[in-house]
Amino acid sequence: MKKENNIAIFTMGRSLSGAEKRFIRIASELNKKRDNIILILNRRLYNKGLEDKEISDRLKNLKIILINNEKYSNRFRNMLYTFISVYLALKKNNVSLLHGSLGGLKYAFIGKILKAKTVGEITSPDVAEKISTTNLRYVIPFLDKLITVSPGVKQRTIENLEKIKKHKINQIYCSSIPFFLPQESYSTIEFSKKEKLIVFASRFIKRKNPLLFANVVKKILDEDPEWKVAILGQGPLEEEVKCILKDHLDKKRVVVEYTKDLYGYLKRSKLFVSLIYPDNYPSQSILEAMYMKNAIVATDVGNTNKLVTKDNGYLVKDYEVNSVYETLKEAVSNQERLEEMGEQSAKLIEEKFSKDIYLKELQAIYKSLE
Repeated sequence: MKKENNIAIFTMGRSLSGAEKRFIRIASELNKKRDNIILILNRRLYNKGLEDKEISDRLKNLKIILINNEKYSNRFRNMLYTFISVYLALKKNNVSLLHGSLGGLKYAFIGKILKAKTVGEITSPDVAEKISTTNLRYVIPFLDKLITVSPGVKQRTIENLEKIKKHKINQIYCSSIPFFLPQESYSTIEFSKKEKLIVFASRFIKRKNPLLFANVVKKILDEDPEWKVAILGQGPLEEEVKCILKDHLDKKRVVVEYTKDLYGYLKRSKLFVSLIYPDNYPSQSILEAMYMKNAIVATDVGNTNKLVTKDNGYLVKDYEVNSVYETLKEAVSNQERLEEMGEQSAKLIEEKFSKDIYLKELQAIYKSLE
């Protein structure tokens, strides 16, 4: 009896951030529609997933292959061990299509060795830049299809492919963005019960601008004693953020922490701020904030206007403290307008970011490669 061909979703990472969660959710939702889905994860990411209730519940219902990509202290030995482990896993499980992303992207070419079709996902501008500056330049030519998460990332991908003279423009697809509903229903959220709370949720790295945000909200908090701020995440700039806001941290008006319960904060907050460079689209955190009826303040760059319009938020023209401050000051001064924007945010999620649209597109890509 001939074994069924399987589709493997392959992602690896050191932390459980929005992009990592997204691929676990994609595998989980595909698994509900077809019975040939396998999820391949590195052990560290799997263990992080078990600490998150939603992700842990999704993992329980998936066929999972774990890769130990940190077995040795030597980087080269780890890469070789990972290569062999992935090769054997794909062969044993009769994988006919491999969809690689994040840390799994550079190993996606292994599928071609086994004559499987290969899809690579470019999840951010940073990954697009690595196409011409890292070993990805040797991987990309082996892939049958590239999926990019936004028009901006697609353009950067094309530019970097041209730098290495690998023209795959006809093989690049820009996907829609899915929003996966949380397990707990928040459809009955009442804005009147929300607090005067501003949330910023991101990795604390330069491109996400946590220091800019810290300097802005310091001014807001100095002037308005009623508002509080939650800065949620982790990263190399954490201590600098805390230093800027030390006085307000001491007064318990600011929290700076990593949380596994972002929805718990978004349920209480009225405003969500995103200052990502060079594009806030397709931030999963913004989508989650919109679902939780938050008004959005974001920099007007890239395709951010696909998420934020004058109806559900404020767009900031540049990355200057005064510009962001003036916009945020306007936002916190009009409670009635914030409520209208919060309601509109939730409406946009329902109308434009259905997971079913994305899953239909993704399955069409898979079918085109059969």
